[in-house]
Amino acid sequence: MVTAALELVNRGGFPDSFRVSWDAPDGWPAGSVIISDGGGDHVSPYMVGAINPGASRIFTVKVFIPPGAAMRTSIIIDGVALSRDLEDSITLEMGTGSFITGLVFNDADHDGIHDPGEEGWTGVTVTLSDPGGAIERQTDGSSAFIFEVPAGLARQLIEITPAGMISLTPDSISLGPSAPGETLRANFADVRLPAIAPPNDLSGPSGNFIDFPHVILAGTRGQATVSASLPAGWVEVFYRDNDADGKLSAADSLLRPSDLALDPDVAGFSLVPVIVRVFVPSQVPAGTSASFTITLNQILSGTTISVHAAVTDKLYVLARASGLLKLLKEVDRAQARPGDVMTYTITFSNPGVQAVKEIEIIDPISASVDVVKNAFGSGRDIEWLRNGVPVYLTVDPADADEAMLEMPDGRLHVILSRQAPYLLESGSSGSITYRVRIR
Repeated sequence: MVTAALELVNRGGFPDSFRVSWDAPDGWPAGSVIISDGGGDHVSPYMVGAINPGASRIFTVKVFIPPGAAMRTSIIIDGVALSRDLEDSITLEMGTGSFITGLVFNDADHDGIHDPGEEGWTGVTVTLSDPGGAIERQTDGSSAFIFEVPAGLARQLIEITPAGMISLTPDSISLGPSAPGETLRANFADVRLPAIAPPNDLSGPSGNFIDFPHVILAGTRGQATVSASLPAGWVEVFYRDNDADGKLSAADSLLRPSDLALDPDVAGFSLVPVIVRVFVPSQVPAGTSASFTITLNQILSGTTISVHAAVTDKLYVLARASGLLKLLKEVDRAQARPGDVMTYTITFSNPGVQAVKEIEIIDPISASVDVVKNAFGSGRDIEWLRNGVPVYLTVDPADADEAMLEMPDGRLHVILSRQAPYLLESGSSGSITYRVRIR
């Protein structure tokens, strides 16, 4: 049995009596709901004696909840004045279930306890065991989750730790049987893992230093170290890239342990740009391809918990005197329809140590598109970015410039030295840009 207070107020201007009535919920036995006035218990309808204007009387509603009642049941109680047009009703909702709630939070101090100021994680999935199958919730904008379930069952609460995070509390919590109306609370403490990026794919000659730029991203507080797994005989040195330009310069310094006291809330320690300078021994033959891993290890502050992140770099070893041509083709839109215009850009670069000459670029053109003429102005079908300066070409094969649209083969042919010798110097790049319309 549960009880609730019911206040009946005469809001009229004259004394009046009232009839209070209600129905037992469907499936509940008669007499499940009664009203007591202190002198006795009453079933519906209950005639209340006179109440003066503005006065009220307090009654006790007694509800006897039968076994098997739904988790939520509404009971409507109506009050009607016997002599005047006065009436009102209330809804008494009975809950037989229990609540399981909690937070998934960023445990900044790594103690497993939710402290003031520790923000939460939204969109984290939490599941609760149930005889009918696991129930799933996601943390809301306040990082909270809540389940309303039938009472009296032991349950298992499980957090699905998001990718890129680590839990500092158990991901699975056993909950004993709860009483009706009881609220059980359980929190999950997660922190972000550190990260190191990007992977590099570089080339360079043996007997030289090759610089691999990276950025370390702090996930949570803690001291970190970095290491490299290089081929035998290769040597690495770590620098802090103080000007964050990805190149080793006089502004940069040797990486110190104090540089890796990571903290996402402190400027200079939330993002740490580094350069790994690798010496490739002179005896390494040209054509060698090597992959090696740069590993970041971190001990979370105040704990013995160790986390790590890694990135893989690649190096293609060149002869001491060689050039290299690298091509990248990009388009300006991921989806298009008939009649739409798309812009293609072919970027060519030389990551080698010597200039490259006699470059020819051949690009197949789909039969589903037409090359747009005058795309960059009258007589300007193609834009060639040559030494940083745009040069415009036509696709007409009869034109003596560097570009030709060869039909019926359906290919764009660009000979960069057709009119004058063109050298792509070491470390330099250029591009060819053209547009097509989908048929």
